[in-house]
Amino acid sequence: MIAPLSLSNVATVAFAAICLWTIAAQVRGNVVKLWRLAVPPSFAAVQAFVLLAGVFDTTIANDAEWLAAAVVGGVIGRIRGWALTIEVDQRWDLVRQHRSAVGYLGCRAIAIAVRAAHLPHVELHGA
Repeated sequence: MIAPLSLSNVATVAFAAICLWTIAAQVRGNVVKLWRLAVPPSFAAVQAFVLLAGVFDTTIANDAEWLAAAVVGGVIGRIRGWALTIEVDQRWDLVRQHRSAVGYLGCRAIAIAVRAAHLPHVELHGA
């Protein structure tokens, strides 16, 4: 049986595409404003909630799997965020990370933002 295309299917694809589009500057190693680190994880969180909303026969085990995946992804993302090499222009609130693969968005962005306050200043405005 083929399921009909629903709004949740369209939203899933749309939010996944928007998430990839907004993370592209960080992946390429471009200079971005510090607040823009939060945009891709926000769309990824919405994406996860859209996927959760599409599940109609939920169980405690299903919910536990989602929670465990969120915790494990958060821990790995925080480790990744602290391990990335970044440059920070504190005057203009700009950040540049070296080219990297997309992944572990939420806690990686939080770790980079926290580190940005403590790293030495690098002039990125003219870059």
